[in-house]
This record gives sequence, C-alpha cells and structure tokens, in this order.
Amino acid sequence: MKLPDTPIPPSVLHPYTGGHSVVYGGYVFELCPNHPKANPFGFVAQHRLVVERQLGHFLKSGLQVHHRDENKTNNRPDNLEVMTRREHMAHHRTEERIKRYGPLERSIVEQRLREGGLKFAAASLGCCTETIRNNFPDLVEPYKRKSPTQIDDPEVIAKVLAVAHDDKAGYREVARQTGISYRTVQRICERNGIPWTRKSKKGEVHKQYRRKTASH
Repeated sequence: MKLPDTPIPPSVLHPYTGGHSVVYGGYVFELCPNHPKANPFGFVAQHRLVVERQLGHFLKSGLQVHHRDENKTNNRPDNLEVMTRREHMAHHRTEERIKRYGPLERSIVEQRLREGGLKFAAASLGCCTETIRNNFPDLVEPYKRKSPTQIDDPEVIAKVLAVAHDDKAGYREVARQTGISYRTVQRICERNGIPWTRKSKKGEVHKQYRRKTASH
C-alpha cells in the first residue's frame, strides 16, 4: 500500500529564521529546526528543503537530490533533480567513467570486443559487462558464453566424424569450424575410437594415426 506524502508544516515551509544558512562540506545548510532531518544544530541541507517546499511535502526516505550542474551550492529549483539512492550513485559512476574513459560509443565497444572479448571490453572501458550487454546486445551476441559441449551428443560426434579423415584440417581448424574446442575433439576421438588423420604439411605423406595411450 502506498503511504501518503507527509505535508510540510508552516514552520518548515516558512521558517522563522529568515533563511539563515551556512556552507559545510561544499553544501549549503539552512536553519530549520522543525524539519525531521535537522541536525543537532537545527540545520538541514538546503537543496532538500528547496525541493520539498516546491513539492509541498517531505521527501520519502531513500530519495536524494542531485545537482544537475554538479555545483553543490547552486540550489535553484531548475538545477535540482530527485533521484533514488541507486539512480544517484549510478549517475555519478557514469559521470566518473566518462571523465576517465570517454563516452561509451558503439565503434569503440566493437573494437574492444574484437581485441579481447566481453570482459576485456568492460575492463578497458571502465564499466561492467552488464552495461555493455544492455546497451549493445547485438554486438555482444557473438561473445555470449556457450554451454559446455556434451561429448556423448550424437550430433557432436557426427560433426567430428565428418572431418576426422580430412588431412587438410587440424584440431584447431575443426574447433573453429564446429564451435567445439580442440580438447573436446580429442576426447571425442579417444572415447569413440575415431581414427584422426593428422593435418598434412606440404609434400608430406602419412597414414592415419590414433592418439597413443599411456601404458600400464
């Protein structure tokens, strides 16, 4: 159930102090002893007071006031924006990231993904992988983590069988073609007794071979 907003009493809406204020920690604080969030000296952050007086009710717990121009002493109503704590923190993290790494542009993200994948792109751009996923889902699609290959899957075995006798392709070439890691290709061959034809070098002639197993 949504709780009703608490209206501001006249003593806060029009304080008897005449707006006496001080600057502390870069913020302006106004004397308003009847405010529920007043400190032991009776002062309240002025930016919060300005917003509350404009809205006609106290801000609920968890809501914060953001200065759009980053000037903490500029408490003009058009410079103030109400945010949740989470939104406020996310906004400042984004601002800090842009100052340090620059804007998150599509071309730059695409280049970083090509250079080292999703985790590398996120680390080099100062953001989390989820940020890149949410903003550029089409770019991330080829880099999505795949489920481990099941070496007993008939379809997987059939893929390996189809290229096992091709002396033009080695384990790694087959891995790129099929999306199965070369280690998995080796294990499938061993488990199913599939003879693997080694990739030919120029002018070399050889026969099929099986991977040697350790003798006991």
